[in-house]
Amino acid sequence: MANLRLIKIVKLANGTTEFQPATLGVDPSDRIHWNNETDEDHWLEQMPTGFLTNNIRPGDVSNPGFVATVPFIRYRCKLHPHEQGEIAVPAAAMVAVVVPPAAPAVVAVSTPEPQAPPASETEKGG
Repeated sequence: MANLRLIKIVKLANGTTEFQPATLGVDPSDRIHWNNETDEDHWLEQMPTGFLTNNIRPGDVSNPGFVATVPFIRYRCKLHPHEQGEIAVPAAAMVAVVVPPAAPAVVAVSTPEPQAPPASETEKGG
């Protein structure tokens, strides 16, 4: 079952901005959104290049969300390239379970041997 996951974009006391958590572990098909808790716009893209979200204004949550479909993704803020994070789907969760098809069922059908009709009373000599 897919879950909603949230990554915070926060400004630290020293003035730097970071993603919390920096590495987010998710399950396949989880939907990830970023919550911008800073006073600056942020626009996330997959590294080296690729779309993740539209511009996220201060106080907003990313839209659209990103759906986890690959085992690992690195991302950064397009407006502040030094701000980077990762999303990881555990390898065990990405393994597809292959179940071999069942062997066709073999059903033995026995057919009774034909038997001669019972002799009538007149044929028995009676």
